[in-house]
Amino acid sequence: MVVVSDVFHGFLSRISELLSNAFGRLCCLIVFLGSWLTLWLGDIRITCLGLVISAVVIDLIWGCISSAKRKKFAISIGFTKTVIKMVIYGSVMALAALIEKSVNSDITMLSRAAASILIVAETISVFGHILIVKPNAPVIKLLWKLLRSEVAKKLGITVDEVEALYNNINSEK
Repeated sequence: MVVVSDVFHGFLSRISELLSNAFGRLCCLIVFLGSWLTLWLGDIRITCLGLVISAVVIDLIWGCISSAKRKKFAISIGFTKTVIKMVIYGSVMALAALIEKSVNSDITMLSRAAASILIVAETISVFGHILIVKPNAPVIKLLWKLLRSEVAKKLGITVDEVEALYNNINSEK
């Protein structure tokens, strides 16, 4: 039960952190607008759910890679958290679809918005894992300010310690 509450708390804190800054809101808006490019894939609600599940699986893969790099590989915990995350995200998407269907079956804005937020949250998590695996990745360096707290959460250390670690890695070059 502790794992469920940890995952749920992480979900809520990641979403609130994501929507609290302009960069996070901009990324969500870009993904939201990009969701109109998926119309050719069929039902947009199913497509959005598939994209969210894909983002969670990609996060799981990068999480396993970063765990192996840190030598803290615990596959059962990673899979447990992933399953819990999929249940939470699936519930959010199902509630969005139910609300849309109760209002008008042609409206898909809420599903698109929910999927956009969830996908961007998972993308930030993936970038945090990539930063742990390959700290000198050029794209990740551009997002350093945003990813410091994500890396600190993943490593279980403070943001200041992450900053010092990052500076040590860059000074060794």
